[in-house]
Amino acid sequence: MKKVGLFFIMLFISFNLFAQNDNVEEPNIEPKGGKEIEIPLGDIKKLHDLAKNAPDIDTRIKAIQQLANLKKPESVQVLVDILEEPYKNVYAYGDKQMQENWKVRVSAARAIRAYTGDKEVTKKVYMPLTRVMVYDPEERVKGECALTLGIIGRDADPEVKERIADELITKLNHTPVNKNLLALMLVKALGRLGHPKALVHLIAVTQKGYLRVVKEEAKKSIEMLQNS
Repeated sequence: MKKVGLFFIMLFISFNLFAQNDNVEEPNIEPKGGKEIEIPLGDIKKLHDLAKNAPDIDTRIKAIQQLANLKKPESVQVLVDILEEPYKNVYAYGDKQMQENWKVRVSAARAIRAYTGDKEVTKKVYMPLTRVMVYDPEERVKGECALTLGIIGRDADPEVKERIADELITKLNHTPVNKNLLALMLVKALGRLGHPKALVHLIAVTQKGYLRVVKEEAKKSIEMLQNS
């Protein structure tokens, strides 16, 4: 009984990590030691360098947040490069240390949502986001990429939107019932995307062995599809 109780406590804490709005705003990151991190608000080249190469995670996250605020076209590839760090390094070169930067990759996935409504950006990023959703070693990164796909895909060109729907549905259908965090983000993403082909798959989620919170989110997404 103690093990069961501990399991649900840890699961509750994990779900709280995802209890956030869909926008890109994040809490201020306080650096270690309490010293203020100086972020060059208008120096885009310096921000790019800090986002990719700063020695500490806190500085990288703050730089990424500022890139989201500025929404410069040239920052899109920088965010993609950050997302693909583990894809290019962990798997290609066996650099497991890159996995420790999952918070940075989460921030990059959220920052891309600032470009919602830009169809050209969506065309550029949906395939990298899909690769990270599939291959990243951290489930929280997978989930944030899925949600970003759903958010930016809603206003995408019809062909791109359908491809995103297919990728999200495929991932959902291959997500085991014990991967409730990822399933939660996937059903949420499909609701945000608003593609009708997701309806039958969301209904299936409500009949599988996922936790109640996942099934409730699936019902919300079903309502969003039916009302769109």
